[in-house]
Amino acid sequence: MAIVKELPETQVKLETDEKGHLILECEKSHFRLFTTPPDEFPSQPEIPESEFFPVGDRFFQYLRKVKYAASKEENRYNINGLFLGEEVVATDGHRMAVIRRRLGFNNILVPLDFASMILKLRSRGNGNTFHAACFNNLIFIKSADLTLFGRLIDGEFPDYAQVIPHDPSRHALVERKGLIQAIKRILLMSGKNCEMKLEFQPHSLTLSSFMPDLGDAIEEIEVEYRSDADGDQPFAIGLNGKYLLEMLEVLENEKVALGMHNELSPIKAEENDSVHILMPLRLFEPQTEAEAEPETAIESEVETEQEDESIEMEEAD
Repeated sequence: MAIVKELPETQVKLETDEKGHLILECEKSHFRLFTTPPDEFPSQPEIPESEFFPVGDRFFQYLRKVKYAASKEENRYNINGLFLGEEVVATDGHRMAVIRRRLGFNNILVPLDFASMILKLRSRGNGNTFHAACFNNLIFIKSADLTLFGRLIDGEFPDYAQVIPHDPSRHALVERKGLIQAIKRILLMSGKNCEMKLEFQPHSLTLSSFMPDLGDAIEEIEVEYRSDADGDQPFAIGLNGKYLLEMLEVLENEKVALGMHNELSPIKAEENDSVHILMPLRLFEPQTEAEAEPETAIESEVETEQEDESIEMEEAD
């Protein structure tokens, strides 16, 4: 593919020589590519047709809506994918997305790369009908002209349910697109860790960020905010602006409802059947890249091998 992209817009000739090498010629360009015997290519696993069941648009929508929260760290294999069981879940220890719906799978872990491939398959669907199956630790997705299959993650997904906060004492309702645009501007001055401060008041939300070697940024937007904890008193929380932005971009409603307890507890956004959790950053004055470290309450709670319970975990409960 890399070779063909650089060739002129004319005829390309492909043939094999007596040694099985692939010869590619185009005008005065000549390439010889080493090959491997065709019989060494992996064979497609056989699966009974009865194992397949139809999947519709909802299947792809749910994958897209949680995929952003999955861990990108390959060494954390048990959260480096999407959990499909009674609910659809993804987490990286600092954020989590949950769809409270079942997709027909029985507690499987789909690798993140394969989930991305599935979504690309959907984008070329052109009205095709899709079917899915799990068989011998493999997942299959097929349309009329294409079948994808991949190995499932052999691991135990963390007990995520205990991390979801309930009955928040602080509530905010904000216009989603306006908040997205404000975050993008504030991120320009937030540094590599993307930390920003959000300060809520009854009718306003002030976003701010600070870079010691560059300057700061502040923007105020309208918001409906109320607190059952301290009335009209201002409430400030630190968040990773990039994570917050990715969460908002998968939501669909014009306004997003945010629930919070205190500055050390997770922030929660709910929409229809989905719940999105984001852990806070510890705020310092003045806020600097070196000082702001992400809390890891989700990670502490969901990884059962962790020996010490942190104060952040207790706060989240």
